[in-house]
Amino acid sequence: KPPISITRDYKYTYQNELNGVSNSISISGSDKIKLPWRGTFGLSVSVTDDLRGVIEYELRPMGNANYLIGGVTTNPWKSSHILHIGAEFAPLDWLTFRGGYSDKAEVFEEEGNPFQGDPVYTTIISGGLGFSWENFKLNITYEYFNVKYDDLLQDAVFLNSAKNSYLTAEIAYNLSWLK
Repeated sequence: KPPISITRDYKYTYQNELNGVSNSISISGSDKIKLPWRGTFGLSVSVTDDLRGVIEYELRPMGNANYLIGGVTTNPWKSSHILHIGAEFAPLDWLTFRGGYSDKAEVFEEEGNPFQGDPVYTTIISGGLGFSWENFKLNITYEYFNVKYDDLLQDAVFLNSAKNSYLTAEIAYNLSWLK
């Protein structure tokens, strides 16, 4: 993905009332973000006629993104590199098994991070089945997400964790007369 700049103009009014006296303040401004080059490259290998493996590497240099507001430029995010690994096994013409592993990187790091600059990562494990019959296809996928990190402050530790499970289904029909 090539570099891109996004500019946002905003205007809002803040109102409050205290002891019967109403105050309002109008705030307006503009901010701009410049996102760097980023991209993915991968390799798919057919080991046998019914077994395929794939590896993909994603470059996310978000630490080079510039955020400009009020004449001040900052680099608010962390860079990351993500590895995706997967396999597909199709023992029959109508049946496919799929599985994979991936990390998802956030754009922030934990407070008190002993490894400065490392973003928070989420582990993703997935598995699925694919069924096909004539022009119909049905894909069912289960994904398990697990993120865990600790914010270490001077006088407190916040233990952050989340585990999520997702089940998705996709139904497709191929319009063969459009070929």
